[in-house]
Amino acid sequence: MIKSSFTIKLKVFWEKYNPIVLGVIGSIIVYKALINGELLVTSFNNILNSTITFSSIIVGFVGVLLAILFSIKNTDTIKLLFKHKAKDRLKLYFLSTIVSGVILVMLSLIVFALNLDQILPIECNDVSKEVIVLLLWGFMFTHMLASGYRIINIVVYIIFSDSVNKNKEPDGIKMDKNKKEELRKRYSSSNTNNSS
Repeated sequence: MIKSSFTIKLKVFWEKYNPIVLGVIGSIIVYKALINGELLVTSFNNILNSTITFSSIIVGFVGVLLAILFSIKNTDTIKLLFKHKAKDRLKLYFLSTIVSGVILVMLSLIVFALNLDQILPIECNDVSKEVIVLLLWGFMFTHMLASGYRIINIVVYIIFSDSVNKNKEPDGIKMDKNKKEELRKRYSSSNTNNSS
């Protein structure tokens, strides 16, 4: 069953822009926590420690996903994706995750260097460089999570769609027509607007 054009365009739009949308939501949550005094220094330092560890793991895992894609580059699925210029979007998604992970680690280290005891909690109208750094941290935290989920989801979809085809055909050359059409529409539409 081939999905409608509107549904595919909506999925592509959400796939492209959900890290930015969720990043803004993450900034709003951090800001509300700063204003309400819910962000305690000791618990936030633990969050920063965990964030550095987690984002490092995600960046490393994305590197492994790149190696996996490189190892299956001669399969039907990858050839189909690259034929329809999806290579640029995949590259952008990989880079988005890696760059946002590195920026998140750097922002976490900067927040560690700030003296949080002196700035928390903040007043509603108090906008200082420390608050801006914390808001950027909230944005990058949720952006990295959403970017990581996005690329992992895409690679898992690619790998399992290829595995299913290998089980159907011994030589792995044939691909289900519906899968081909869905991949073609998903990764060939809106390729001109490449953004994270």
